[in-house]
Amino acid sequence: MYKLAQISPYSYYYKVQNPAPVKAEERVELHTEQKVNHKPRVCKMVKGPSGFGFNLNMVKNKPGLFINEVQRHGPADVAGVENNDVLVEVNGVNVINEPYDNVVARIKESGDTVTLLVCSKDAYKYFQEQNIPITDAMADPAQDTSEPPAYTETSAAESERTSPEPRERVNSDSSDDTRF
Repeated sequence: MYKLAQISPYSYYYKVQNPAPVKAEERVELHTEQKVNHKPRVCKMVKGPSGFGFNLNMVKNKPGLFINEVQRHGPADVAGVENNDVLVEVNGVNVINEPYDNVVARIKESGDTVTLLVCSKDAYKYFQEQNIPITDAMADPAQDTSEPPAYTETSAAESERTSPEPRERVNSDSSDDTRF
């Protein structure tokens, strides 16, 4: 059989005994990539004609608030907020353990500008497992910390065409949802 295939039986034996090890450089690259994905983001935004452009949600009896239905080209989208981001801070105040209604009030009381610290669900899970508190100091230092960009009418017209109608809070036993 080996003669027909024109290979040595030792080459198969050698591969089984010494599988190609993963290079240390590749392991370091993967570990570094993972850290980059776990950085929280500081997102500053100015309210547009239809609000900040996101929904705040929670699942009853589960910790954490998350964002979804980010309005395309809306203030939240422009600021870097993504669907399924976990909300960590509102205007510098940690809201991870705050009740949903308090967080909603905090955002509404912020007026026309708000600063959110958010991170992906994977990052949130990672930090919770490692028992590491999430802070704005962990955010990318290259991130713009200046004033949020002013909302423009061009963006508003396009985002109104591509986004669902704003919704008010939905009362149910399974979750809460508020449009900002």
